[in-house]
Amino acid sequence: MSSSKFDEHLDKCMAQADKLGLNVERKLMHRVLLSLGPTIYNRDSSTVAASDPEEMAYVKNNFLKKKLGMTDDDEMDGVLLKVKEEMKERGTPQKFRAVFYVSIVLKLKLDLESIF
Repeated sequence: MSSSKFDEHLDKCMAQADKLGLNVERKLMHRVLLSLGPTIYNRDSSTVAASDPEEMAYVKNNFLKKKLGMTDDDEMDGVLLKVKEEMKERGTPQKFRAVFYVSIVLKLKLDLESIF
């Protein structure tokens, strides 16, 4: 049975989330991926370049500020640093955007279901 590209990406994201010890249900990761739209099919946009300051500014502005409504720069920088370090420590060189965003939400102790 052949799976779709969406399902393949969902499988990869779930595997990465499991490796990171994130407790996220498949149906919720599915919703996160849907919220990202066609960006998940592009290698560059489906991942987060955590070492790129421009990429971190993009995540900060478009996800933390616009999606989560955060305003405190120190808090935003802190959560980004924590997620980057945790993913690096767990041997995750390719950081899928969906997993990165889920990690942020969980670090902030926010309700994933209400955001995605």
